[in-house]
Amino acid sequence: MARPTHDPDSTPNADSLPTSVAPIGGSPTQTAAAPLERSTASHIAPQLRALVVPIDSVELHPRNPRLGAVAAVAASLTRFRQVKPIVVQRSTGYVIAGNHVLRAALSLGWTEIAANVQDLDDADAMALMLADNRTADLGGYDDSLLAAILAEQQAEDNLAATGYDADDVATLLAQAGIV
Repeated sequence: MARPTHDPDSTPNADSLPTSVAPIGGSPTQTAAAPLERSTASHIAPQLRALVVPIDSVELHPRNPRLGAVAAVAASLTRFRQVKPIVVQRSTGYVIAGNHVLRAALSLGWTEIAANVQDLDDADAMALMLADNRTADLGGYDDSLLAAILAEQQAEDNLAATGYDADDVATLLAQAGIV
């Protein structure tokens, strides 16, 4: 069973976000900015602050085929902060993993983001982007365990920013035969 998903087309503001951010220095071939030395961005976990770069120094990958629920990612960032970095190709400034995190951060008005800036040639960057997208698709869930966890979290009023709502929980509980 596939886990319930929300239609990205019904996600508020997803279509109003830019599909590209000005690349580093305005040139797609310029190298990525160095991490900021003293970021105090409270929306980024302290352990990631050494990786913080100006958000306008990275660019959404123009060939990323993945669609995402930007509002759900933004809700997660608002609740939990950025706790894992995006991955950026140094030579282009393109985001290889984390395009929807970047979109969400932009929608929240962030000026900085934690980025793991890597030296990747174009072929490896494209392959990594495809692998990052596809490996998420290949995973699955133990539906009974997921339903039980979600029921517990719902009982504790702890579903906010998880991407699940009461309807999702009810559907999973019914499908798992727990209701």
